[in-house]
Parts: sequence; structure tokens; C-alpha cells
Amino acid sequence: MRVVRWALGWVLCAGAGQAAGAAYVEVDVRATRDGVLVLMHDATVDRTTAGRGAVAEMPYATLREWGVVRFREALAWARQAGMRVDVDHKAGDVDAVAAEIRETGMTGRVVIEGSRERLARFAALLPGVDTMPKVRSVAEVAEVCAALRTTVIRLSIEQLAEAGYREAVRRCGARIAVTLLGERDREEEMRRVIGLGAQLIETDHPDLVTRVAPRPAAAVHPLEELIEAARTDSPRLGELLRSGLPGLKARDGAAVWGQEFLFAVESETPAVVSVDKQPPVAMRAVPGTNLWYRLMRLRLGTTHTYTYLTAGRTLGTYDVAGYNPDSYPLPGAARGAMSPMRTIESRVYPGMRANYWVYVNAGADLRAGAPLMVWQDGETLVGNADLLRLRMQIVTDNLVHRRLIPPMVHVLISPGPRIRSIQYDTVSDRYGRYLLDEVLPEVEKSYKLRRDAYSRAIAGASSGAICAWNVAWYFPGQFSRVLSHIGSYTGIQWRPEQQQDGGYIVSHRVRREARKNLRVWLSDGSDDIENETGSWPLNNIQMANALKMKGYDFHFRFGEGSHAIAQGALDLPESLAWLWRGWEAGKTEERYEMEEGERAKPLFRVKIGNREAW
Repeated sequence: MRVVRWALGWVLCAGAGQAAGAAYVEVDVRATRDGVLVLMHDATVDRTTAGRGAVAEMPYATLREWGVVRFREALAWARQAGMRVDVDHKAGDVDAVAAEIRETGMTGRVVIEGSRERLARFAALLPGVDTMPKVRSVAEVAEVCAALRTTVIRLSIEQLAEAGYREAVRRCGARIAVTLLGERDREEEMRRVIGLGAQLIETDHPDLVTRVAPRPAAAVHPLEELIEAARTDSPRLGELLRSGLPGLKARDGAAVWGQEFLFAVESETPAVVSVDKQPPVAMRAVPGTNLWYRLMRLRLGTTHTYTYLTAGRTLGTYDVAGYNPDSYPLPGAARGAMSPMRTIESRVYPGMRANYWVYVNAGADLRAGAPLMVWQDGETLVGNADLLRLRMQIVTDNLVHRRLIPPMVHVLISPGPRIRSIQYDTVSDRYGRYLLDEVLPEVEKSYKLRRDAYSRAIAGASSGAICAWNVAWYFPGQFSRVLSHIGSYTGIQWRPEQQQDGGYIVSHRVRREARKNLRVWLSDGSDDIENETGSWPLNNIQMANALKMKGYDFHFRFGEGSHAIAQGALDLPESLAWLWRGWEAGKTEERYEMEEGERAKPLFRVKIGNREAW
């Protein structure tokens, strides 16, 4: 989509591209006299608006009257629509462009064009961002791949015709982009460039790409099969739902594929579902079962709350993610391998037996030693459960393919039966000793792991999140990267009779004790739990402010969700790329420093949003 004349025209054009199967919509970015970033291909507005003059010499208010679209608005539309954006940086401050990409949550969903010097600056400001450099020689292909870690190289059609260029791009693992506009934007030329290996094609006719590009046969994804069964009232729907997609227990009671959301629940009486706090709508019965379902199209790039009800009572409330593109299998991304379930018996927790699995991304270096990521509540990341929650396997394989994270070994460890809270919520070094002295030595009998904290991360949700934090806090020489979703930094294991503090003490210790070399991604939502053990939203805000006050390298994502993994699932591609940004195989340590953008921001402040403050 090269030139757009009015705001509505841009949306229609971009929407048409999406409908035709385009993966990206291209935008040209310039800055107005007052520094507002807008979409405009030309340096002047003469050709595409009712006005005349240079973009750089006009205030945004004037351009707005002519329907010129702000860059931020285009990014927001793309995020909601689930589209990626090709950002052609014509003019405007690089830092400002990067800031709008970051603030709209689009870092992992854009590819940026521009001069090599500008792209280097973008890569520094937006770790892991895709860039699309041009090259002048075959030798330069390897050079830009190494310097920018790019996954896309733009070739001219003449360069694409030369085998040397194609081989050089293949060797560095990048994709080839070409432009077909004007006289060359026709079916015969499209067939030729696709035959030569072009994978991203800039065109005014995306429908031609869909028609011309070969479609390799592929197995139908189980989620896609389930959604299709619901759409067509297939007699197999009951069987597919019973197979575990979804769990039918209110939690995980929704399956998502693209913009289609399948809500399903088990009930002896007719069920209804309320989505995003709207009036309930009826669900359909699956013939011959006590299953009820409803298929809906909802926005992507956000979370949705749903509640099942029957006969005047609630069956449960939970959130579901409108997943972004990196949470779906990417073509060409090699899939990792999951080990069989293994069981370990503990001495640190006498008599306890726990299960664990190991997932290894394709390309992990098991000779020299692979980076490690440990995930609590590991059973939720295996099989169908992972498809309905984080999609950790798909996301990490995609990010490895895009070279945003290193290929690594993921240890998925379940808590011991009936002692999850004791293990996870107790503020001590006990769980860390269990992990380091018992679990990882077992894993290392089969998989060689790196020992440096720089190459180790730990993750968890709810009680698993405070558990992950505790391990890194007590053992910063073993783990330096922490992923915390809906963390239970509350008083669940407060035992005053035993002089044992609860999780609320964590943020206070962060404030008062020396800063440790940790990088932390923290997320929660305003509708999280409030109960007798504490406030999840307030304690996560406390934790974020403590990290900020002490100068930690941290990121806090605070939405409106409840005690659910949906926000964490939505953010997983972005959070993992942020957490592992800058990792290099040849390094064993790095001093983490707060990002400049975060340093300039104030502490988080709380306001009452659902009633009068007094």
C-alpha cells in the first residue's frame, strides 16, 4: 500500500491488504514542523492531499484537516488488526519513531527500512527489532547480517536474479524482500520473483501474491481444526472438545485461532457467556453431550474477559488472549522437541515427588552448553494446555527462528502434590536449593547447560512468579533474567508464629537492600485478586516502584486483566525478546542497567477508577 490520500482511505487500503492475505502493511514516516510523526510518502503534501507545501514546514493541526494519518494511529490500528508494519523511515527523529513503536507494543511486529546508520540506531533503541537494509554487493550481505542481526534483506530485482546474492542471504538465515510497483507489479513478474526465492513482496496487488504463491500442503493445526468444526457444526465437534481443546472448566475455557474465539463449557443446563462484561449471549448445545459453545470474532492484540453462567449462577470467569502473529507457527521456523515426562524425588522437600519435562529449541548448542530457562507450573506448558495459555513452545521456536532469543533448553517443572504454595510462596532460598541441587543435576545428565547467570532465565505465573523471583534473588550468580506474570507478592505464606514473612516483604527488601544484577519483566492487571492474603495489583505496583527506585533493568506491563495468564500470553513474544535482548554466545556476563526511556519516566501512581475516591 504505497500512497494513501485520506485517513479513511489508508484504513480501507490497509484493511483490503489484510483481507487479501498480506502479512505487512507498508507506511512511510515523516515529521511535521512541530515534531508529530505522520504517514506521507512524498516530502510534500501536493500529490496526495488537497493542500500544498512541505510536510516538514507544516504543523500537524493543518495536516490533520487534510486527513493525514499519525504514525501512532497506524501502529494502533495494525496492533488491533493483528497486522505487521513495514516502516519506511523517510524523515523524522529516529528516537521519536522508536519511542512510538515501543509505546504501542509493536517492537516485535515491525520491520524498518532506512539507511544503514539509521537502522543501527533503531536496533540499539529497540532490541530485537527487524530491520530491512539494502545492500550494494554480495559481500555486504554477510556484513549487514552480522552488524544488524537482520532477518530481512531488500534486494533489487536485478540482484535477486544473481545466484550469488540469493546464496549469501540464505547463508545468513535471512529472508529476501523485493519491490514490485508500477509496470512490474503484474502476475508474470510476481511468478518470476517468487520462483527466485522472494519471500516479502511490496506490491499494490496483494491478492496476486495469494493467487500466485505456491501453497505447500501442511497438517491442519489442532486449534484450526477445532475452530473449523465449530464453524461448520461438524459432528466431530464434541469429540474434539472432549480431547482437551479446551479444558471446559471455565479456566482455559476458550480456544483462539486468528480472530475467531471459541468459548465452550460443560453444563447440565443451558449456558450463556458474557464477553468483556457485555450482556450474556446464548451458547449452542453440542448434540448428544452436555457441552455448550459459542464462536465469536473479537479484536486481536488485547485480552478479553469471559464469564460462563447457567440457571442464574456463575460457572467461572477468566481472560483469554487475542494472540499476536508470533504466537502462531511461522513458516520455516524449525520446531523444538519435548522430552517424555520425568519424575524426581526430593531430599530438600523430603518424600516429595514432582514431574518435569524438557523442551529444546532447534539449534540449541548441547555440546558447548545451551542457555537455560526454567518455567514453574511446567504441566501447563505441555501439549494442548500450552496451546490454550502461553504458547511457549510456538513462541520460543518463532523467536529463535527470527534470532530474537538464543535456542535454549527449557525445563518445565511441576510443583509437588499439595505443597505448591509452600514451595512457591515461601520467601526463602529453599526452592532455589531444590532447583539447583536436585532438579538441574538430573537435567544435566541428558542436556549440557551453560552455568553463567547471564545465560539463565526463570519464569512463572501467580505463585510461580514470586517463586521465580525468589530463586534469582537468592541465587543471582545462577539466574539473572526473571519473567513474572500476575505475581503473588502477598501474604499467602505469612507465618508470624514461625517468624516467617509473606511475599509482601519482597518489594520492601528490594527497596532496602543492595541492587542485584537482575533483569525483570513484570506484568499484572487491575482486576487481579483482592482477598485476605493481600492485593495482587497493589503489590505488583509496589514491586515495580521498588525496582525503579533501585535502578533495576525492568519493564512493568499493567493492564486491566484478572488473575489470568492472558496478558502474559499476549506479551510473551515481546517479553522474551526484551528479556534476552543483547545476548551473545561469546559473553558470560553483563551489567544490566535501566533503559534510558524508563529512567526518564516517573514512579507508578494509583488512582481509583471504579468508584468515587471520597
